[in-house]
Amino acid sequence: MPRLIVQSEEQAGQIFDLNGEVSRVGRINENEIVIQHKSISSHHAEFVLDGNDYLVKDLDSTNGTRVNGERVKSVKLRKGDLVRVGNIELIYESEFAPDVKPLPDKTPIINLGGCGFKGLPPHFMNSSLIPKVVNGAEGVSFPLVIGWLVFGLAAFFYIYRVFLS
Repeated sequence: MPRLIVQSEEQAGQIFDLNGEVSRVGRINENEIVIQHKSISSHHAEFVLDGNDYLVKDLDSTNGTRVNGERVKSVKLRKGDLVRVGNIELIYESEFAPDVKPLPDKTPIINLGGCGFKGLPPHFMNSSLIPKVVNGAEGVSFPLVIGWLVFGLAAFFYIYRVFLS
């Protein structure tokens, strides 16, 4: 029989069996599953029988319903899904539902440091207006540019002071 097992600290280990066509969860006693917690709406969500398993539907609750971290309106549950109503987390267990899909393996990192193009396509062209200065290549050095800037500013202030004051 499908069931929900509470994982949150406040009510950890509490088990709710899902039976019947619809099982509603909420904070008030009208629901089949009553969870007294301030983050849960009066009528928060419902678990609807779909074949041998259930799907969860959010009932426009204030804090929403999440399955495996994603906010949902309606989704079919799989064995091991983490269902969160408000701030209460529940694990869905069922002998019928397929297991949750495992995450794919981490993509291996490819080192492009040793390739002849340094990771760039063979016909890559730099479109920058400022050419890249490479050690040993021709170009204007940084200290020379700073020197010219200082000289230019000094000349400007001299001319301003002598001729325009």
